[in-house]
Amino acid sequence: MEFKVKNIFITGANRGIGLALTKEMLKEFQPDHLFATYRNPETSQELLSLSSIHSNLHTVELDVIDYSKLPEIIKQVDDVTNGTGINLLINNSGILGHDCKGIRDITRQDLMSHLETNTVAPVMITQVNFFY
Repeated sequence: MEFKVKNIFITGANRGIGLALTKEMLKEFQPDHLFATYRNPETSQELLSLSSIHSNLHTVELDVIDYSKLPEIIKQVDDVTNGTGINLLINNSGILGHDCKGIRDITRQDLMSHLETNTVAPVMITQVNFFY
């Protein structure tokens, strides 16, 4: 049985690995739809410009720890895919450090922020009913 990647959802697609994955998925898999998230439009110009070249690329402004936005995102995916959902999710969003110079500089808030973004948010997004 062959697996066809029809609809992809990538978080943190505005730079680095996420942007590279977005470009590669568009080229190699030619999905029906690729949803690529970004947090800040000012730092996402390359991703946003790709959507003018690829009609199957749907850019989505999303801070992965803003769980109140997830129902809106689910509806957008559902509307665009005509209810077929996504069949490949790449949880790429993450944060790495603040301006810490050493272990003594790390605060509880730094740790909690990392835990929320890098651990909790991917699970919450994976739980979303994107898959049909």
